[in-house]
Amino acid sequence: LLCDLLVRAGMAFVLDVRELDHSTKRPWFNSDALAVTMEAAGLGYRYNGQLPEAVSWALQVQSEVAGLESCRLAPVCLLGVRAVVRECPRLKLAQALEEHCDRQVVHLQLCPDEPPALRLVPQPHGDVWARHTSSAAFISRYLRAREEQRGLSGAWSARVLRLYRSVDWQDWDAHRRLPVAGDVPLVIRLPFDTFALIVPSFLSTAEVYALQQSALPGALDYEQPRRQVRNPDGTFTYFNEHHKEAWLCDDFDHRDARR
Repeated sequence: LLCDLLVRAGMAFVLDVRELDHSTKRPWFNSDALAVTMEAAGLGYRYNGQLPEAVSWALQVQSEVAGLESCRLAPVCLLGVRAVVRECPRLKLAQALEEHCDRQVVHLQLCPDEPPALRLVPQPHGDVWARHTSSAAFISRYLRAREEQRGLSGAWSARVLRLYRSVDWQDWDAHRRLPVAGDVPLVIRLPFDTFALIVPSFLSTAEVYALQQSALPGALDYEQPRRQVRNPDGTFTYFNEHHKEAWLCDDFDHRDARR
């Protein structure tokens, strides 16, 4: 279907500008598979890849397109896979091509019709970019207004320190008391402008078990941690803590050096 749509749109060559040349979820979009299907449909195909900086990427793509045009392999379609425009790196690539390479870029978007009337509708990049920047500005204004309304303006670290009791880590280290159920959260100010927020009773045991049942097997460990302490002679002493703990984070993994 993709090849048929591109042929009907008048494309002669497909330059693949995705970051990766393969897809684990959609193997038919792997570069080797695309090369075969594109050739069978009468389209040229080449994987180009993506550069981290938009202008350098645009200059590289401009060189590739110019070479294809000299071989009479135009028009050229730049292939990506992001469905949401604001998340697609091709949007910034197209802007850089128009600003720095004097290229006119047209986006091919699916029409709302069902096959066989389904087709690719050309949209000038200027119109797409204007809608994108206008939407981004509206979202930014809306979020800023809602944050100010709810008292969430400013840095999140300043808000946390303003809301909760805080103590320097050296003072806390003298007694090492953590808040228990019924206590207010405690902020421990750590070196390098970081801190740890201790929220007692953040999750109950039942809630942790419910999360385990909802997650993939092994995705959430709730266990009695086994610690290791290095002895002066270089050996280790192992022991189990008297509590259970689970590590929850949506941004990065964490390795406890004492485990």
